Amino acid sequence: MRFIIHKHAFGFIFVAILFLTVIGCAGQKAMHKADSGSPVEPDSTTKAAALDHYLAGSVAEESGELPEAALEYQLALYCDPSSIEIAQALSRTFLKLGERLPALRVLENSLLLHPNHPDLLTSLGETSMRLGDIDGSTEYFKRLSGIKPLSREETLRQVMLLERSGKPKDALKLSQDYLRLFGPDPFIYERIGIIQIGLKDFEAADTAFRALIELDPNNHRIQFVVGGFCVAREDYAGAEGYFKRAVELEPAEVRYWANLLMVVGRAEKADTLAILLNDAIRLFPDVAQFYDSRCGLRQENKDWVGALEDAEKSAELDSTRLTPFLAIGFICHQTEDWQKSETAYKQALTLDPENAVVLNNYAYMLSVQGVRFEEALEYVDKALVASPGTPSYRDTRGWILHRLGRHAEALTEIEASLKEDPENEEVLEHIAAVYRALGRTAEAREASARAEKIRSNSK
Repeated sequence: MRFIIHKHAFGFIFVAILFLTVIGCAGQKAMHKADSGSPVEPDSTTKAAALDHYLAGSVAEESGELPEAALEYQLALYCDPSSIEIAQALSRTFLKLGERLPALRVLENSLLLHPNHPDLLTSLGETSMRLGDIDGSTEYFKRLSGIKPLSREETLRQVMLLERSGKPKDALKLSQDYLRLFGPDPFIYERIGIIQIGLKDFEAADTAFRALIELDPNNHRIQFVVGGFCVAREDYAGAEGYFKRAVELEPAEVRYWANLLMVVGRAEKADTLAILLNDAIRLFPDVAQFYDSRCGLRQENKDWVGALEDAEKSAELDSTRLTPFLAIGFICHQTEDWQKSETAYKQALTLDPENAVVLNNYAYMLSVQGVRFEEALEYVDKALVASPGTPSYRDTRGWILHRLGRHAEALTEIEASLKEDPENEEVLEHIAAVYRALGRTAEAREASARAEKIRSNSK
C-alpha cells in the first residue's frame, strides 16, 4: 500500500510548529516589554529580513498560496515581533485558512506590545466576533471607544454586539449617542424600537418606529417591522395597515402576505380574508399553508366541497404535515364520507401517533357511525392521557360510554365537560340523551331546550 502526501502537507506541519515557536518568542519579547516598559526594537539587519519575508508573504497571499504566505508572515513576525502590520497580515491569513483561534492569538500577542492601538483593537473585536465570542468582541470595541471616537460602522457594529451580549440598556445608550453624532439613521431607529419593545417601553418604541417610517416611507421591510411591533402591542388594525403597505411595496414577499392574513384573521374580517387568501394563492400557488387557511375559512361557511379541495391540495403540496389530514378527516366526517375520514385520521396518526386532537376526533367519528365503540373508547382514552381533563375529550368519552350503555359513567364525563363549556349545544344534546336513558325526562327536556335556544341565537 502506498501513502500519498498532499503537496502542502509539510507546509502545514511546518507552519503549525513554527507558529508555536513564534508565539513563544513573541510572548517572551512581550513579557520583556512589560518588564522594561518598552518593546525591544530589532536592529536594521533583522528589520530588513522581516521586510523580505513580509513581501514574500504578500506575494504568496495575493497568488492564493496561503500556507506559504502564513509561513513567510510568521518568519517576518519572528524577525520583527513589534510590527502591527505583520501581525495583522498573519492573523488575516490564518482567518483565510480557517484557523480562527491562531488568528486571535497573534493579535492578542501584538496587543501586549501595543495595548491601546486602535487598529489592533478593531481587528481583535472583529476576530472575536467571528469566533462567536460576543462578550470579548464587545469589550474590545468598548476599549476602542475610550481611545478614539468610533466611526459610523464601528458604532453600528457595537450596537449589535451589545444587543447580542444581553446588554440592551448599553445598546440603547450607544444608539442614542449615534443619533447625536451621525444624525438620523433608519437602522438605528429600528434597533431603538426593538430594544424598547424588549424593555417594555412601548411608547418610546412607537416614537422610534414613527421616526423610522418618516425617514423611509417606501421601504417595505420597515413597514413589515413596524407591523410586527403593532402585533406585539395587539394593535391588529395598525398591523393590518402596515402589512398591507408592505405587500403593496413588495408583493412577491410571502412573509408579508402570511402576516397580513394572520392579522386580518384575528380581526375576524371574513370577507376581506377571503379576498386576500384568493390573491395569496394566485401569487403563491405552491404554499400549502395558504390552502390550509382558506380551508378553515370555507369550513366556517360550511362550504365542504371547497374546503375539501383546499385540504387535499395542501396535502398534495406537503404530506409531512398533520394539518391537511386532520382537516380532511373532519370535513369527511361532516359529509359522512366515513371511509375517507378514517383514512385521513389514520394518515394523521402515522405522522403523530400521540396527537390528542386526532385521537379524539377519530374516536368521535367512529362513535357517531354507531360502530367500533370499544375501539373508539381506546382512542379517546389515549387523547385524555395526552391532554388530561380537556372538556371536549371528556364529552367524547361520555358519549361513547352512553352508546355502550354505561349511562352513569357517561353522565359523570359529560357533566364535567358541560361545567367547563356550559353554552355548547352539542354537549347539551349529549347530556339530554343520557338523562333520557336514565329516566330523568324533565332534565332531558331542559337540556334540549337550552341547546335549541343557543342554536337559534347563533343563526
